Amino acid sequence: MRLRTLLGLGAVLATLGGCIAVFGAEALDPGTNHTASAAAQELPTVLAAPAAVRVTWGITKAPVRHRVHPRFPITPKAGILIDLNTGEVMWASRADQRRPIASLTKLMTALVVVQRPRLDHTVTISSNASKMSGSVVGGFGIGSQVKVSDLLKGMLIVSGNDAATALAEGVGHRKGRFVGAMNRTAAAMHLKCTHYVSPVGLAEADRSCARDLAFQARAVLADKDLRAIVRTVWTRIPTGYGRTKGLYNRNPLMRTHYVGITGIKTGHTDAAGQCLIASAKRGNRRLLGVILAADENGRAMASLLDAGFAALKH
Repeated sequence: MRLRTLLGLGAVLATLGGCIAVFGAEALDPGTNHTASAAAQELPTVLAAPAAVRVTWGITKAPVRHRVHPRFPITPKAGILIDLNTGEVMWASRADQRRPIASLTKLMTALVVVQRPRLDHTVTISSNASKMSGSVVGGFGIGSQVKVSDLLKGMLIVSGNDAATALAEGVGHRKGRFVGAMNRTAAAMHLKCTHYVSPVGLAEADRSCARDLAFQARAVLADKDLRAIVRTVWTRIPTGYGRTKGLYNRNPLMRTHYVGITGIKTGHTDAAGQCLIASAKRGNRRLLGVILAADENGRAMASLLDAGFAALKH
């Protein structure tokens, strides 16, 4: 499985908006998925947005009546709230401050992986991947063959370091090559705060900022396969040699069935603190929030999204 030259960046990346047009990726195996509410399942692709919207997305401030002043249980170190329909910023705090991002790193890992032509190819699980520590899927048999689509589920639903490592090895053949592709993708997306040293996020040197992470989250949500994964509450994947493993989403808003939740990803290390990116939809309103280093990230994000939806009623 040979990595394309620069992963075809010129063909797959839009300009400042940071959206990725995946070419030729087939649908993931549906498996047995229990997803968030049907009302929250459709998100229009950012690729269809007018060019003027894409250029200002995540930068232009919302009208005063739509700006929010959320009351957090414990104030996060940084964050941003964006109206997904308009791209306007409803709230921001140190949104361009570079910080460790823990497993939010895996958003870029996923964006690099889906630039491959097919997601039903298999990856051989190495000893290195199988023995990864921290947050893992667990149970991958050394030498077993696992589909790229299933490894993506393991990486994004339960933040599996083993799945992320297997994907990087399977797509890039070696860590340095894959990480190089991550950084080239970040540069092509015009991400100003972002730099990677691993596909996993355990290193403090994996860094980004709230605004860049919002751009990446938007690109993930624009891809139908990744969008389906990040809104999955529970599923089961094969781990090799006839075994399977159940995956229960780590996103606290998915677990508490926050009204309208549509994903997308958690992250945590001592250096990064508790991090969360979440998207939600109520009626025709769609929001994307990023909070970094919040001790109670689920409650903090719920407060932020609640404030956003309340503001959009006016």
